[in-house]
Amino acid sequence: MATGEEPVQIQETGRQGAVREYSVRIAASYVDQRVAKQLASLGQSVRLPGFRPGKIPGDVLKQRYGARARGDVVKRLAGEFAQRAVPEGGMLSAVDLVSGAEAGELVLKFTATSLPDLPVADFSGLTLERLVLETSPPQAEAAAHSHLKRQVLDHLEKIYEFPIASFLVEREFGSIVKAAQAQLELDSENRSELEAEFRRIAERRIRLGVVVAETARRQGVRVSDEEVNTIRQAMTEQERATETPAQTRSRWLEEKVIAWIVSRAQLTERRVTIDELAAL
Repeated sequence: MATGEEPVQIQETGRQGAVREYSVRIAASYVDQRVAKQLASLGQSVRLPGFRPGKIPGDVLKQRYGARARGDVVKRLAGEFAQRAVPEGGMLSAVDLVSGAEAGELVLKFTATSLPDLPVADFSGLTLERLVLETSPPQAEAAAHSHLKRQVLDHLEKIYEFPIASFLVEREFGSIVKAAQAQLELDSENRSELEAEFRRIAERRIRLGVVVAETARRQGVRVSDEEVNTIRQAMTEQERATETPAQTRSRWLEEKVIAWIVSRAQLTERRVTIDELAAL
């Protein structure tokens, strides 16, 4: 049981290949404190007949909203301690509530994939298709590059299959839905199909993000502060407003990793017209 000043105990309980399991035990007293704070916060906003706003007794709040407050706290604690339980280079795969859903010590089980322990890919056997155009306006060059890039990312997604915790996918899914709200409103009849596609995109983004970062770490691919500054200086003011420096660094790291993979793969060329490129 967690005791003393530290309210949590984290222990690795199993490993098999790249899979790691961790037990997280959070002291009942700490969970109760967090639930009490959650109830106090609820007490400032909920309305109950016979009580003035903000003046609802604690025992009444606990009776009415105790289970809801504890459920919210359990979810928050799972997210908070997942970062501590899973070492750097680990991808959280699952969170299981072992005990403490209603009262007492909270015990969680985290399952993660240790990315440094995944097999090292051999890209020398990868064959990629490079599109060649007779005339290459900037838009066409960008489309041809996207075609090559998509092949690399599809390959990475295929060879690195591991589960991703559902709450991480849902968080990324929420960001995608927020950005695509106008599209969802215009195509409301196909909302369920669009949302299914957005979830697939969310999982792909998370998977490829960590795989690219791990590939960069293994191969010593880095993006310097000077590179980030140079890239951002070339961006428009609107582009800089919608992309943080950290996002710029991540985007450019992906480009450098893709270039590294392409340099080691087997390339074939196919000549295409602008119309053929647009149809891809």
